[in-house]
Amino acid sequence: MQGIEAFAMVSTFGIIGATVVSVARAFFGRAAKRTLPAPADPVLQDRLDRLESAIQAIAIETERIAEGQRFTTRLLSKHGSPSVPASGIPLPSFAEEALSASAAGQRSVAR
Repeated sequence: MQGIEAFAMVSTFGIIGATVVSVARAFFGRAAKRTLPAPADPVLQDRLDRLESAIQAIAIETERIAEGQRFTTRLLSKHGSPSVPASGIPLPSFAEEALSASAAGQRSVAR
């Protein structure tokens, strides 16, 4: 019985392997054929290049803004809220009270 079980196991894996290989060839062969042709119009190509450059610039600026927000959040979480913002204009008294109350609430939650 050992020989028949081994033969069945090997043939099963062989059939599964052949199926996987043929499906992968069909999928990747079709994906390679789906490449877009280059636009024949040079004006259109110039516009697409400018659009791509603009999108990349927007992505870079968005990442810089996000990094600045992460940095600011990290500083405020380590040192607490400042009573005088970076603009140099002092906060009104009701704003200072709200900030101190929210900071106290955050400290009690963190404990």
